[in-house]
Amino acid sequence: MVFSDVLSSSCEINDMWFDAWFTSSLPSFRDTKWNGERHEDYTPTFPSIEIVDIPPANITIKNGQFVIVKRKKNPKWAMFSCPCGCGHIVTLALSTDKFPHWIVKSWKGRPTITPSVRVLTGCHSHFWVWRGQVFWCNDLE
Repeated sequence: MVFSDVLSSSCEINDMWFDAWFTSSLPSFRDTKWNGERHEDYTPTFPSIEIVDIPPANITIKNGQFVIVKRKKNPKWAMFSCPCGCGHIVTLALSTDKFPHWIVKSWKGRPTITPSVRVLTGCHSHFWVWRGQVFWCNDLE
């Protein structure tokens, strides 16, 4: 199954606008690997996207695994282990009839998530995922 077929209903943002905004904003995110040039050469936190029909059990999701759960070709959820390493499984709604909901796009098979992800319990991580790489937000406590 082609990834773009599964997510075609969620592809509502203008890729060029978002990429331009995000790359211009990168220096403001906490990422020690960003040097302003070859960001696609870094080992991504999420190197690929796995598409399934049945949600996996939380304990089976490994670090670096990014899962999209679909129902009848419609994306329903994105699931992945929190990139901070706390072990929390992040589950994001992808259905546009839910609020809030996120949009997942693919770049060379790597996920980009909009808007940013804020974990409200436990570690309270706040980050962007762009082209499979995590960029931490500089939140004021």
